[in-house]
Amino acid sequence: MASPVDSLRENLRDVRRLLELHEDEVGTTPGRKYDVEVLNKSGVVLALACWEAFVEDCAVAAFDFVLQKSPAATGLSTAVRKHVVTHVRDDKNDLAMWALADSGWRQVLTTYRESVLRKHVSPLNTPSAENVDDLYDALLGLQKVSDCWRRHKMTPDQARTRLQAIIKLRGDIAHRTRATRTILKNDVREAADLAAELASMTANRVRQHVHGLVGSFPWDAEPDPPRAGRKPASERVTP
Repeated sequence: MASPVDSLRENLRDVRRLLELHEDEVGTTPGRKYDVEVLNKSGVVLALACWEAFVEDCAVAAFDFVLQKSPAATGLSTAVRKHVVTHVRDDKNDLAMWALADSGWRQVLTTYRESVLRKHVSPLNTPSAENVDDLYDALLGLQKVSDCWRRHKMTPDQARTRLQAIIKLRGDIAHRTRATRTILKNDVREAADLAAELASMTANRVRQHVHGLVGSFPWDAEPDPPRAGRKPASERVTP
């Protein structure tokens, strides 16, 4: 199975292209540039959309892999099985519990997956650390996946704060004619770099968790995040 990070990298090519258009229009010399802020706004919104798509893709791919590799429902984490029991118990159909009999548990799990996605992945939700943690807990029984967001000179709490700042910036862009401050090219790079780094760390943590459940890895491991001073992730994406 291909890593969900591959799709993220492909999507981030469009963000990189916006940065290139910015440079084509006003060059790379220092100083504030005018009449190109719309490219920066678009870049921030698109970078966060790429992260949001990755969060869903990674969770669904891991869930489907576990479902495929599990010969019985016991292959799922205890936390997920408890979630599913609650899901079935809350069904207004009095006979819903019988759907778990024989091999019916697979269809029940598929239905459960869709209900979780409707709840956690919707236009009303944002890909914040809290929502990401809730989604991966509900689908995979993986608690606090954002605790893995750690790299050189960045703690999980700092990563959560950085992500929330980008989400707020996107909200300012989306809900106002003008954001509360000028959106810069560095904002785009920050959003793209953070999305790439968090995705790599998340994919590796999910990969380990899935292996612990079914004894197989769903995709290859991602390399460690870059150390300070290395070329940013967004600039390593080829056009």
